[in-house]
Amino acid sequence: MDEYWTLDEVMFFADTIFPVFTQPYLLVVFFPWAAALALLSEMIVFWRFYPDLKRWRLIAGVLGANAFSWFVGIGIAAYLMPNGFWYDPMTRQHVVIQPYPILSFVVALLLSIVLEYLVWRLISWKKTMPSLSKANAIANVVSYAVLIGCWIGFSFFFH
Repeated sequence: MDEYWTLDEVMFFADTIFPVFTQPYLLVVFFPWAAALALLSEMIVFWRFYPDLKRWRLIAGVLGANAFSWFVGIGIAAYLMPNGFWYDPMTRQHVVIQPYPILSFVVALLLSIVLEYLVWRLISWKKTMPSLSKANAIANVVSYAVLIGCWIGFSFFFH
C-alpha cells in the first residue's frame, strides 16, 4: 500500500472540501482584506442613501446582514448547489466546469441581495427606509465588484 497521496488524490480531496459555489464565501475567509474593502464599500453606499442613519446602526446593519447572508449562503452553496467538478477519465483528473466559477459569484450576489434585504427589512421595521431594495441591491453589486476585483487582482499578480 502506498503511503503517499498522488496529486490527483490531493486535488480530489481539495475539490471535495471546497466546491466551486463556495468560492465567493471562502474568498473572504482567505483574504480578509478583501472582505474589509467589500464591507466598507457597502457601508459607503448605505451612508449615501441614508445620511441621517446613526453610524453605529449602519455599521451594525451592514455587519449583521452580511454575517447572516454569509452563513446561509455558504450553507446553500455547499449543500444545495452542484460541486462544479466532473471527472475526466482520459486525464484521470477532476476538472472544473468552466462557467461555474463566474456563476458562483452571480448566485452569491443574488442570494446576498435577497437575504440582506430581509435582514434590513427586519431591523428597520420601526423606521422607514425609502428605496431600501434599491440601496441594498446597489450596495451588494458594489461590494461584489470589489470582491471580484480583489480576486482578479490577486490572481493576476500572483500567478
